[in-house]
Amino acid sequence: MAISEPTAVFSIRDDKDQEIKQVMQLVYGALEEKGYNGKTVTLGIRPEDLHDDEAYLAASPKSVIDATIRVYEMLGAEVYLHFDYEGATMTARVDSRTTARTGDTVTFAFDAEKIHVFDKETEKTITN
Repeated sequence: MAISEPTAVFSIRDDKDQEIKQVMQLVYGALEEKGYNGKTVTLGIRPEDLHDDEAYLAASPKSVIDATIRVYEMLGAEVYLHFDYEGATMTARVDSRTTARTGDTVTFAFDAEKIHVFDKETEKTITN
């Protein structure tokens, strides 16, 4: 099974994205320890770590985002939903039984433990 490339989520700065910082307290703590406080980093998350199913949404209320689907891509047993969030193009890999279609606004929850953080300037991995 091929592993998909991380999908860029958004940049986090000291003055922005307060809710996301709360969700990722451990990651943010690691960033502070490594001297990234006040610096812009890039977050990435793989498509399989974004979820649209009700059970996951209910279990992860602090890691929820809403987005409008630009492309619905049926791949047999799974569907790729392409959308934009905070200026970044993202892809979610969801179950083929999803009711989401192109043009729909969908609520997604992500697994904060699966977020990858990269140095914006060097593109080196900070945490994963």
